[in-house]
Amino acid sequence: MRTGKRRSWLLVVVVILGIGVILVAAFIVWATWGNRGVTPLEQAEARALPTGWTETEVTEAGPRSAHPESAVQTSSRQASVPASDRVLTGVLAFRADGRSFGSESYEIRQSTDGALLLESHGVFEFRVLVATVRVPFTQTLRTDEGLRPVHYELHVEGVMGFGARDVQTEIGGGVVRSTVNDEARVSELASEHLFVLGTFSSYALLPLITADEERSAPASYELLVFGGPPHSSDVNDDHEILIEPAEKANIRAGSIVIEVDAYPVRSSYGDSVVLSRDGEFLALMSEDETGREEGLLVYRADYFPDGIELIR
Repeated sequence: MRTGKRRSWLLVVVVILGIGVILVAAFIVWATWGNRGVTPLEQAEARALPTGWTETEVTEAGPRSAHPESAVQTSSRQASVPASDRVLTGVLAFRADGRSFGSESYEIRQSTDGALLLESHGVFEFRVLVATVRVPFTQTLRTDEGLRPVHYELHVEGVMGFGARDVQTEIGGGVVRSTVNDEARVSELASEHLFVLGTFSSYALLPLITADEERSAPASYELLVFGGPPHSSDVNDDHEILIEPAEKANIRAGSIVIEVDAYPVRSSYGDSVVLSRDGEFLALMSEDETGREEGLLVYRADYFPDGIELIR
């Protein structure tokens, strides 16, 4: 079961990148010249947790409430401004089966009318024999006031000129109009309920999109994948993503335990769970069929430099 699930999440990473085979082909050149760029994770500074989050100190005798003066806490930007006018920032670390494969820094702005703007930059990292291949990327995603995606951009630098990818997309009127590496594409949408899967920071929008929904059944969205291989369709007509109602859960980070909202997410790319607190994305974890997390882990490295563990 573990092998099958690992393959499923490797497929997710390959679809998001769309350049896996080209990276291997470019290895000889890359190993010669290398890439000494600084990653978002290397630039990140540790942030204290916002005040008001549930924090528990774990001791040998078991969990106990931490004293406010000793707890890790701060007043984050989104805690001091209205939800309709907030700015959320974060740094994500990517891990697969315990190994790091990149990082991403993002900023989300929500205007007074509710529209969202996500901007991010990051790097995917691959260990190929004796070299580490780094693939920088930038991403922009904009929604309207109804939280429907209307604009998307993705730029992947590639490796020594190989695998570079530029995506410019406009969404509206039931149509997706994209330009991918100067190739124009037009696709029709089957639904007004859309979820754009770009780089991993795309998932940081999910808690904001679903935060005000009172649901007892999963919400279904047409899945738009803009990071696929050079000749793949930008819109996957046979794919949808199901976001189940949030459940309460806890995460452990060192000696701290925090109560979070856990959103089970189902799609053809695998089952996962998105963790958030007060509308702020904290982690994405893959699941196997027994509900155990393994394989993919994307987490807020600025809050949790040493990673997290989900407590059922």
